[in-house]
Amino acid sequence: SMDHYVALAVELNLICGDYELAAAYWYRDFLLSALINQLSTMRKAKSEAKQTQQLQQQAAAAANAKRGKKKGGKNHKKIQTNGSNRVDPEDAEDDFEFVAANLKRV
Repeated sequence: SMDHYVALAVELNLICGDYELAAAYWYRDFLLSALINQLSTMRKAKSEAKQTQQLQQQAAAAANAKRGKKKGGKNHKKIQTNGSNRVDPEDAEDDFEFVAANLKRV
């Protein structure tokens, strides 16, 4: 990303002078802030989508349970959860990227 190029330019002393360094650090801070904002928005949308999907699955399972009771009478099936407490590898990677961007900014 552009952040890497700005950091590399500063590290290699390609950007000299107080004004240029200040501008480079401001630009890098801007880029990291934009990335953090984008990652936050993505995480929020992903979380909302998961919640909506879980609610739809629960509603479908409840509807199926009602139909099963009406037809069979003694059909006692438990609604199984999908293991929602487990961490998805993709979510873990997104969390790591979010934390890394926050640490770069500090």
